[in-house]
Amino acid sequence: MTAWIWPWSQPQSPCSPAGTKLDHSHSVPKKSYFERLGLFSELPSYDGPFDVGCYDMEWQWEPGTFAVGANKATTPIPTVEDTNREPSSPRYTLVRLYYPADVVGTEIRPTWIPQPIDVYLNGYLGATKLPSMAKSLITKLVTTSIKLPAYLDAKLARPNQPATGDQPHQGAPMSDKPPVALPPRLPVVFFIHGLYSCRTTYSTLCGQLASYGFLVCAFEFRDGSSSVTHTPNQTVYHTPLPTNQGLDIRQKQQAHRLEELQAGYQLLK
Repeated sequence: MTAWIWPWSQPQSPCSPAGTKLDHSHSVPKKSYFERLGLFSELPSYDGPFDVGCYDMEWQWEPGTFAVGANKATTPIPTVEDTNREPSSPRYTLVRLYYPADVVGTEIRPTWIPQPIDVYLNGYLGATKLPSMAKSLITKLVTTSIKLPAYLDAKLARPNQPATGDQPHQGAPMSDKPPVALPPRLPVVFFIHGLYSCRTTYSTLCGQLASYGFLVCAFEFRDGSSSVTHTPNQTVYHTPLPTNQGLDIRQKQQAHRLEELQAGYQLLK
Protein backbone atom coordinates (compact mmCIF):
# COMPACT_ATOMS: atom_id res chain seq x y z
CA MET A 1 0.00 0.00 0.00
CA THR A 2 1.39 3.39 -1.04
CA ALA A 3 0.78 6.44 1.12
CA TRP A 4 0.10 9.80 -0.51
CA ILE A 5 -1.51 13.14 0.29
CA TRP A 6 -3.77 15.11 -2.00
CA PRO A 7 -1.61 17.90 -3.48
CA TRP A 8 -4.34 20.47 -2.85
CA SER A 9 -4.70 19.47 0.81
CA GLN A 10 -1.28 20.69 1.94
CA PRO A 11 -2.15 24.34 2.75
CA GLN A 12 -5.26 23.42 4.77
CA SER A 13 -6.76 20.63 6.83
CA PRO A 14 -7.98 17.79 4.61
CA CYS A 15 -11.60 18.17 5.61
CA SER A 16 -13.99 19.61 8.14
CA PRO A 17 -17.30 18.48 9.69
CA ALA A 18 -19.18 21.01 7.55
CA GLY A 19 -17.56 19.91 4.31
CA THR A 20 -14.53 21.28 2.48
CA LYS A 21 -14.14 22.06 -1.20
CA LEU A 22 -11.07 20.46 -2.69
CA ASP A 23 -8.79 23.12 -4.18
CA HIS A 24 -7.49 21.98 -7.59
CA SER A 25 -5.34 25.05 -8.23
CA HIS A 26 -2.20 23.54 -6.67
CA SER A 27 -1.78 20.84 -9.31
CA VAL A 28 -1.44 21.61 -13.02
CA PRO A 29 -0.87 18.34 -14.92
CA LYS A 30 1.28 18.20 -18.04
CA LYS A 31 -0.35 17.74 -21.41
CA SER A 32 -0.51 14.21 -22.75
CA TYR A 33 0.59 13.01 -26.17
CA PHE A 34 -3.06 12.81 -27.27
CA GLU A 35 -3.76 16.35 -26.10
CA ARG A 36 -0.70 17.74 -27.87
CA LEU A 37 -1.97 16.15 -31.10
CA GLY A 38 -5.51 17.44 -30.50
CA LEU A 39 -6.96 13.93 -30.14
CA PHE A 40 -9.55 12.81 -27.60
CA SER A 41 -9.37 16.15 -25.84
CA GLU A 42 -12.96 16.17 -24.61
CA LEU A 43 -15.89 13.84 -24.08
CA PRO A 44 -19.13 14.53 -26.02
CA SER A 45 -21.24 17.46 -24.81
CA TYR A 46 -24.33 16.84 -22.72
CA ASP A 47 -27.73 17.06 -24.41
CA GLY A 48 -29.65 19.13 -21.87
CA PRO A 49 -30.33 22.88 -22.03
CA PHE A 50 -28.07 23.78 -19.09
CA ASP A 51 -24.31 24.07 -18.80
CA VAL A 52 -22.89 21.67 -16.21
CA GLY A 53 -20.64 22.48 -13.29
CA CYS A 54 -18.81 20.04 -11.01
CA TYR A 55 -17.52 20.50 -7.50
CA ASP A 56 -15.53 18.12 -5.26
CA MET A 57 -16.29 18.05 -1.56
CA GLU A 58 -14.96 16.01 1.36
CA TRP A 59 -16.13 16.03 4.97
CA GLN A 60 -15.68 14.17 8.23
CA TRP A 61 -18.20 12.31 10.37
CA GLU A 62 -18.09 9.96 13.33
CA PRO A 63 -18.78 6.20 12.91
CA GLY A 64 -22.10 5.07 14.34
CA THR A 65 -23.68 8.48 13.72
CA PHE A 66 -26.27 7.13 11.31
CA ALA A 67 -28.65 4.25 11.87
CA VAL A 68 -28.57 1.37 9.40
CA GLY A 69 -31.68 -0.74 9.71
CA ALA A 70 -32.51 -1.35 13.35
CA ASN A 71 -28.90 -1.03 14.53
CA LYS A 72 -26.04 1.41 14.43
CA ALA A 73 -23.44 0.44 11.83
CA THR A 74 -20.38 0.34 14.10
CA THR A 75 -18.89 -2.75 12.46
CA PRO A 76 -15.39 -1.96 11.13
CA ILE A 77 -15.31 -1.48 7.39
CA PRO A 78 -13.28 -4.01 5.34
CA THR A 79 -10.35 -1.66 4.86
CA VAL A 80 -9.78 -0.90 8.56
CA GLU A 81 -6.79 -3.26 8.81
CA ASP A 82 -5.32 -1.98 5.54
CA THR A 83 -5.47 1.67 6.54
CA ASN A 84 -4.35 1.17 10.16
CA ARG A 85 -7.44 2.94 11.44
CA GLU A 86 -9.38 2.03 14.54
CA PRO A 87 -13.12 1.27 14.11
CA SER A 88 -13.93 4.33 16.22
CA SER A 89 -11.75 6.74 14.21
CA PRO A 90 -13.45 9.47 12.13
CA ARG A 91 -14.80 8.58 8.69
CA TYR A 92 -14.45 10.75 5.60
CA THR A 93 -16.75 10.97 2.61
CA LEU A 94 -15.72 12.30 -0.80
CA VAL A 95 -18.24 13.22 -3.50
CA ARG A 96 -18.38 15.09 -6.78
CA LEU A 97 -21.44 17.26 -7.33
CA TYR A 98 -22.73 17.72 -10.89
CA TYR A 99 -25.25 20.54 -11.29
CA PRO A 100 -26.72 23.08 -13.73
CA ALA A 101 -24.24 25.95 -13.78
CA ASP A 102 -24.02 29.65 -14.50
CA VAL A 103 -20.90 29.74 -16.68
CA VAL A 104 -19.07 33.04 -17.14
CA GLY A 105 -16.28 31.80 -19.41
CA THR A 106 -13.30 31.77 -17.02
CA GLU A 107 -13.86 28.27 -15.66
CA ILE A 108 -11.66 25.32 -16.58
CA ARG A 109 -12.71 21.87 -17.76
CA PRO A 110 -11.42 19.08 -15.50
CA THR A 111 -9.83 15.86 -16.63
CA TRP A 112 -12.01 12.76 -16.61
CA ILE A 113 -9.56 10.96 -14.32
CA PRO A 114 -9.26 12.93 -11.06
CA GLN A 115 -6.04 14.25 -9.58
CA PRO A 116 -3.57 12.74 -8.86
CA ILE A 117 -4.11 11.11 -12.25
CA ASP A 118 -1.29 8.58 -12.07
CA VAL A 119 -2.63 7.13 -8.81
CA TYR A 120 -6.20 6.78 -10.10
CA LEU A 121 -5.02 5.39 -13.41
CA ASN A 122 -2.89 2.79 -11.62
CA GLY A 123 -5.99 1.84 -9.69
CA TYR A 124 -7.93 1.27 -12.92
CA LEU A 125 -5.08 -0.65 -14.52
CA GLY A 126 -4.80 -2.84 -11.44
CA ALA A 127 -7.94 -4.61 -12.65
CA THR A 128 -6.13 -5.75 -15.79
CA LYS A 129 -3.48 -8.40 -16.37
CA LEU A 130 -1.42 -6.20 -18.66
CA PRO A 131 2.37 -6.24 -18.31
CA SER A 132 4.03 -3.30 -16.60
CA MET A 133 5.37 -1.88 -19.87
CA ALA A 134 1.88 -1.77 -21.40
CA LYS A 135 0.49 -0.08 -18.29
CA SER A 136 3.25 2.52 -18.43
CA LEU A 137 2.48 3.26 -22.09
CA ILE A 138 -1.24 3.64 -21.41
CA THR A 139 -0.48 5.98 -18.51
CA LYS A 140 1.64 8.27 -20.72
CA LEU A 141 -0.97 8.31 -23.50
CA VAL A 142 -4.07 8.83 -21.39
CA THR A 143 -2.78 11.21 -18.70
CA THR A 144 -4.83 14.44 -18.84
CA SER A 145 -5.98 13.68 -22.41
CA ILE A 146 -9.69 13.24 -21.76
CA LYS A 147 -11.59 16.20 -20.32
CA LEU A 148 -15.18 16.56 -19.21
CA PRO A 149 -17.66 18.87 -20.99
CA ALA A 150 -18.29 20.40 -17.54
CA TYR A 151 -16.89 23.43 -15.72
CA LEU A 152 -14.90 22.94 -12.51
CA ASP A 153 -16.18 24.93 -9.50
CA ALA A 154 -18.66 26.89 -11.66
CA LYS A 155 -21.43 28.79 -9.90
CA LEU A 156 -24.74 27.07 -9.40
CA ALA A 157 -27.40 28.39 -11.77
CA ARG A 158 -30.01 30.53 -10.05
CA PRO A 159 -33.65 29.44 -9.69
CA ASN A 160 -35.87 30.61 -12.55
CA GLN A 161 -32.74 31.40 -14.55
CA PRO A 162 -33.22 30.60 -18.26
CA ALA A 163 -31.06 27.83 -19.67
CA THR A 164 -27.70 28.94 -21.05
CA GLY A 165 -26.88 25.76 -22.91
CA ASP A 166 -27.53 27.42 -26.26
CA GLN A 167 -24.16 29.18 -26.01
CA PRO A 168 -21.50 28.12 -28.54
CA HIS A 169 -19.31 26.48 -25.86
CA GLN A 170 -22.05 23.98 -25.00
CA GLY A 171 -22.40 22.29 -28.36
CA ALA A 172 -25.38 22.05 -30.68
CA PRO A 173 -27.72 25.09 -30.85
CA MET A 174 -30.83 24.84 -28.72
CA SER A 175 -32.97 27.31 -30.66
CA ASP A 176 -35.45 24.60 -31.62
CA LYS A 177 -36.23 23.86 -27.94
CA PRO A 178 -38.58 25.84 -25.69
CA PRO A 179 -37.00 28.01 -22.96
CA VAL A 180 -36.29 26.17 -19.70
CA ALA A 181 -35.88 27.62 -16.22
CA LEU A 182 -34.71 25.95 -13.03
CA PRO A 183 -37.23 25.32 -10.25
CA PRO A 184 -36.63 26.85 -6.77
CA ARG A 185 -35.47 23.44 -5.48
CA LEU A 186 -33.49 21.05 -7.66
CA PRO A 187 -34.28 17.33 -7.73
CA VAL A 188 -31.38 15.38 -6.19
CA VAL A 189 -29.83 12.12 -7.44
CA PHE A 190 -27.38 10.04 -5.39
CA PHE A 191 -25.17 8.07 -7.76
CA ILE A 192 -23.53 4.87 -6.48
CA HIS A 193 -20.57 3.45 -8.37
CA GLY A 194 -19.61 -0.21 -8.87
CA LEU A 195 -16.29 -2.02 -8.44
CA TYR A 196 -13.05 -0.41 -9.64
CA SER A 197 -14.80 2.95 -10.02
CA CYS A 198 -14.69 6.44 -8.53
CA ARG A 199 -16.64 9.71 -8.51
CA THR A 200 -15.90 10.44 -12.19
CA THR A 201 -16.24 6.99 -13.81
CA TYR A 202 -19.87 7.57 -14.80
CA SER A 203 -19.49 11.29 -15.42
CA THR A 204 -21.34 11.17 -18.76
CA LEU A 205 -24.51 9.90 -17.11
CA CYS A 206 -24.15 12.23 -14.11
CA GLY A 207 -23.47 15.25 -16.32
CA GLN A 208 -26.36 14.39 -18.61
CA LEU A 209 -28.76 14.46 -15.67
CA ALA A 210 -27.28 17.73 -14.44
CA SER A 211 -27.73 19.31 -17.87
CA TYR A 212 -31.48 18.74 -17.46
CA GLY A 213 -31.65 20.44 -14.06
CA PHE A 214 -30.71 17.70 -11.57
CA LEU A 215 -28.21 17.95 -8.73
CA VAL A 216 -26.21 14.72 -8.89
CA CYS A 217 -24.10 13.63 -5.92
CA ALA A 218 -21.59 11.02 -7.14
CA PHE A 219 -19.94 9.21 -4.23
CA GLU A 220 -16.44 7.79 -4.06
CA PHE A 221 -16.91 5.20 -1.36
CA ARG A 222 -14.26 4.36 1.24
CA ASP A 223 -15.48 0.77 1.57
CA GLY A 224 -12.71 -0.78 -0.55
CA SER A 225 -14.77 -0.98 -3.77
CA SER A 226 -13.28 2.06 -5.52
CA SER A 227 -10.38 1.72 -7.94
CA VAL A 228 -8.41 3.81 -5.47
CA THR A 229 -9.48 6.38 -2.91
CA HIS A 230 -7.97 8.81 -0.43
CA THR A 231 -8.05 8.71 3.34
CA PRO A 232 -5.95 11.13 5.38
CA ASN A 233 -2.29 10.51 4.49
CA GLN A 234 -2.99 7.13 2.90
CA THR A 235 -4.30 5.38 -0.19
CA VAL A 236 -6.64 2.40 -0.34
CA TYR A 237 -6.64 0.35 -3.53
CA HIS A 238 -9.37 -2.04 -4.56
CA THR A 239 -8.44 -5.58 -3.47
CA PRO A 240 -10.03 -8.79 -4.88
CA LEU A 241 -11.90 -10.62 -2.13
CA PRO A 242 -11.19 -14.22 -1.06
CA THR A 243 -14.07 -16.43 -2.18
CA ASN A 244 -14.89 -17.68 1.31
CA GLN A 245 -15.02 -14.14 2.73
CA GLY A 246 -16.80 -12.33 -0.08
CA LEU A 247 -20.34 -12.36 1.32
CA ASP A 248 -19.34 -11.20 4.79
CA ILE A 249 -17.22 -8.36 3.45
CA ARG A 250 -19.91 -7.29 0.97
CA GLN A 251 -22.41 -7.03 3.84
CA LYS A 252 -20.00 -4.79 5.75
CA GLN A 253 -19.45 -2.71 2.62
CA GLN A 254 -23.20 -2.25 2.20
CA ALA A 255 -23.48 -1.07 5.81
CA HIS A 256 -20.65 1.37 5.29
CA ARG A 257 -22.19 2.68 2.05
CA LEU A 258 -25.50 3.29 3.80
CA GLU A 259 -23.70 5.37 6.41
CA GLU A 260 -21.93 7.42 3.73
CA LEU A 261 -25.19 7.95 1.84
CA GLN A 262 -26.90 9.20 4.99
CA ALA A 263 -23.93 11.46 5.70
CA GLY A 264 -24.32 12.90 2.20
CA TYR A 265 -28.05 13.36 2.70
CA GLN A 266 -27.51 15.25 5.96
CA LEU A 267 -24.92 17.52 4.33
CA LEU A 268 -27.15 18.43 1.39
CA LYS A 269 -30.18 18.76 3.64
